[in-house]
Amino acid sequence: MKQPGFIRLATLALLSTLSFFSHGETILRLAYR
Repeated sequence: MKQPGFIRLATLALLSTLSFFSHGETILRLAYR
């Protein structure tokens, strides 16, 4: 059973988490400097 909506939601969640972690890493770097 293919669910394009679920796949799209999963990809959006993955991209959002990746961007969140990347921004968090940069913020932590700036904070520790």
